[in-house]
Amino acid sequence: MIYLLAPVLFALGAPQDNGIPISFRIIDGHAESGFDAGMEKFISSTPDWVAIWMERQRNVKTKVPHPNIDFDRHVIVVVAMGRKNTDGYSVEITRMEKTKDDIRIYLRKTVPADAAKAKAKVTSPFVMARIEKPDRPVIFLDEPKK
Repeated sequence: MIYLLAPVLFALGAPQDNGIPISFRIIDGHAESGFDAGMEKFISSTPDWVAIWMERQRNVKTKVPHPNIDFDRHVIVVVAMGRKNTDGYSVEITRMEKTKDDIRIYLRKTVPADAAKAKAKVTSPFVMARIEKPDRPVIFLDEPKK
């Protein structure tokens, strides 16, 4: 009986150590922010959250208050590409997974193609997401190309 199941499991795709999906909530993100430098980091306290939110809005005319976050339960993931002199750049969090060893945050970073005629425009793409406080090391990975 076990010999009969093995081909079925193989055909369906045997379980791999890809991990368990983690839910996350995007708080904010687009092509313009006050982030001059690239970063991949966690915010785990209200003072740090207020500071990063102020930096994010540095170039915004109409400021909005930062969302309230329960830092006893959650952290904020901040990913920024830094200041760019043309449009066509973007960054997104595509998925998160928990494995036995770590938490993996997958990113898709888009840059304009060489042949593209990008407009001269200062941008600084970023994304912020809320997740449950991690219980193991976290690594940021580029989403594999399909």
